[in-house]
Amino acid sequence: MTKQSAVLAVMLLAIAVSSGAQSTDCSSCGSGNTYPTITLTITYPPGTLSSQTAAVPVSSDPGAINTIRQVMINAACPLPGLSFTTTNYCPYGGGVATINGIAPQSSADYWEIYVNGAYAPCGLDTCSLAPGNTIAFCVANESCSSLMAKAKAGKVKAGSSHQAKIHKASEKAAHQ
Repeated sequence: MTKQSAVLAVMLLAIAVSSGAQSTDCSSCGSGNTYPTITLTITYPPGTLSSQTAAVPVSSDPGAINTIRQVMINAACPLPGLSFTTTNYCPYGGGVATINGIAPQSSADYWEIYVNGAYAPCGLDTCSLAPGNTIAFCVANESCSSLMAKAKAGKVKAGSSHQAKIHKASEKAAHQ
């Protein structure tokens, strides 16, 4: 099996799994192989798990579509045992319910997604990512303060007004 076939197999698995607990054993990644990566950071709520950061292998094949869900599934390569559960969240595709069994402490909070330092205007299945991108997960009102501070300080590219509207709409939906 070629490297590209192995990556494709992992991506097809990601597409086939649409909700519930999701993880992979990383057997298709192989040792010693090199792939382009996306940096994944998970900041857990205080008093739970330590933050995690890893370079996650993704496809660089022409026409490949790397989604956040695919990155989370592939994350078992650098983060063995990583698991997550999802919820349906239209129109953005799946949303994250838990990561490694950790759920937001309040029903009013949710796992936020940041892509390249800005709040993501999309969900697990609707963000198209490219090698070199960064993804960060944190729990709204519990563990996002450092990401939000960097965005406000102008250390990352600010989101568009359209993105801000989507953020407000997603917050409203999450609180219902």
